[in-house]
Formats: sequence, structure tokens, C-alpha cells
Amino acid sequence: MHFETVLKHLLELFKEKEVEYALIGGVGLGLLGIQRATVDLDFMILIKDIGLVDKYMLSHGYSCLVKNDEFGSYLSKNPILGRVDFMFANTGMGQKMLKRSLLKTYSDELSQVAVLQPEDIIGLKLLALTNNKKRFGKDALDIKEIFRVYGKKLDLELVLEYAKIYSKEKEIQEFIRDEIN
Repeated sequence: MHFETVLKHLLELFKEKEVEYALIGGVGLGLLGIQRATVDLDFMILIKDIGLVDKYMLSHGYSCLVKNDEFGSYLSKNPILGRVDFMFANTGMGQKMLKRSLLKTYSDELSQVAVLQPEDIIGLKLLALTNNKKRFGKDALDIKEIFRVYGKKLDLELVLEYAKIYSKEKEIQEFIRDEIN
């Protein structure tokens, strides 16, 4: 996948159609200074933009692998276009995450790219751990790395709020103990 090409085209669409978005996943982590290998692009967008994104992706050669009220996944046979996943913000919590997103520099050509804050990415990782226990290794490593890089700069109150929502208080307390104290 050629990340910059796909990002450029999607960001043009988002700007033209005023789609509120933020990068999440491996590329989002990379923009936060946390390197992790990834093979796709992951976005969070508002649920109201599902139709717009679906129409765009299908008209640009992507096949829809899955689409429901929470998630959409698109894959192109063209290896340059690769796979793009969308998480749909359909609750107040997701909408707040998007409002708090940060602008980061991806490259000289794509200087203003929205990415979720580290605390909100932790929240999404905790959600993923709750929904799919097989992801524990990868997501736990991502959370640990966010704690290592951001440490005391994290809004621990927000992180603990997410931990409580997803019944992961014990795990988060371990990260705080191991990586911050």
C-alpha cells in the first residue's frame, strides 16, 4: 500500500465534503511517535458520513469487506490502494474523541493530518481488547508503548475512565505502575 497516495485522496474528499475524521491504528500511532508495522489505514469518522465514504470507496475500485453501524472495511485489488478501515463514531464518546483530535505532520505534502490523542487511542485499544481477546498481545503492546512514550503527560483521569468503561482497571493500573512510576 502506498500510504501517502491513499491518504492524499481521502483527505481531499474529507476536506471537500467536510468529513470530520482522525487517523487511528498503526499510522495514527506513528504520527504520535510510536512506531509499529502496519499494512492498512484506519480512520474514525462520524456515523453520518458512512454513505459518503462507502460511495467514494466503491467508486475508486475498493470492495467492501464488511460494513455495519460500527465499522467498515474496504480492500482494493490494486496493491497501491490496499486496505482502508473506518470506525464509525456513533456515540457521544466517539464524537468527543474526534473533537479532541490533534493535527500532525505526515509529510511535506500532507502537513495537517488529524490523529486521535494518545488517551483516546488507549480507549479504542481497550475496546478492541474487550471485543476480541485474541488481540491482547498487539493491543497491550501498543498501550504499553503509549505509556512509555507519553508517561506523565497522559491524562490519566481520562485513561482510567476508559478502563472503567471496559472493565480493564487492573490492566491499566499495571501499565501505570510499570511505565510511569
